[in-house]
Amino acid sequence: MTTIFDDLIVPIGVLILVIAAVMAPLFGFAYWVGSAECSTYQQMTGKPTKYTMMVCYINDSGQWYHWEEYKLRNATAGTAK
Repeated sequence: MTTIFDDLIVPIGVLILVIAAVMAPLFGFAYWVGSAECSTYQQMTGKPTKYTMMVCYINDSGQWYHWEEYKLRNATAGTAK
């Protein structure tokens, strides 16, 4: 006789493990690409950057800006570099 554990819990657990096994390398690759872009920007501009939680931050005049905010600030101010 099968139980709810055999019919429901085990297949869900296996599905979760399969999804995790597929997603982990994808997130690892995305992290690697993002951190490489952030460090390349630092090398090209000389501005300090840090890559945290898959977000690049740029230090501009002592203030840390999120990458998207930094791009918008420079685009609207007409000082894009």
